Amino acid sequence: MDAKMEITWRPGTRDFIVFQFSAVTVLVLLSLSAYLFTHYTGHGKLLGLIPFLDVSEEQSLPTYFSSLNLLLSSLLLFLLYVITRGGDFRRYRYWLYLSLLFLLLSVDEASSIHEKFTQLQRYTGVLVPFIQTHSWILYGVLFTVVVGVFFIPFLVALPARTALLMMLAGAIFLCGAIGVESLGAWFRYRNIAGHHDLMDNLRRLVEESCEMYGIALFNCVLFREIVAARAGFTVIPGGPRDQSI
Repeated sequence: MDAKMEITWRPGTRDFIVFQFSAVTVLVLLSLSAYLFTHYTGHGKLLGLIPFLDVSEEQSLPTYFSSLNLLLSSLLLFLLYVITRGGDFRRYRYWLYLSLLFLLLSVDEASSIHEKFTQLQRYTGVLVPFIQTHSWILYGVLFTVVVGVFFIPFLVALPARTALLMMLAGAIFLCGAIGVESLGAWFRYRNIAGHHDLMDNLRRLVEESCEMYGIALFNCVLFREIVAARAGFTVIPGGPRDQSI
């Protein structure tokens, strides 16, 4: 006789939302504490703890979290693609395109691929002088415009509330990734703030906070769509079959 055990997980939307925003808030407060500690004590290491809590460092807890949260976005988007491809939603492939896009963003967050565009500063510096130390901003704006235009039909096809929340999440993310980053380039160009002084660190904190909160909101919107579709996760552990003697 074969015995099968099914494990079904249906997490609540409220729990997911609380986790997303609580985790981001804790990381932001920890990073702020690290910046203030360094500013008032002059100690910037503390056995490696300060850099590990710095939102602007590549090998830090906030960066690891952001990369994993972007990967979660990719997985949720792929799940929505699987859920909707057999239904009436004709633009279901856009979920897959978004999934691949967020997978790329996750890899970029972990490896800072976009920083490699600083090698092209001699070209962007001529067009926009104040971003010569942040050359990737120009290419980021162009990429955002192209992607935004490409996904307009998808947003139009979505329920109005879902589309508005997704655009709000994107606006919050871009406010940090491009808006506050451009402000940092302007500060550097005008010598208003030094590299990694308190003003520059607080500016970085605002930038990364916008990005993390934008991702958190986006994930909450995706999770709500999955719950609305009444999708769950069922695991059926397999075992050796009984053999009749």
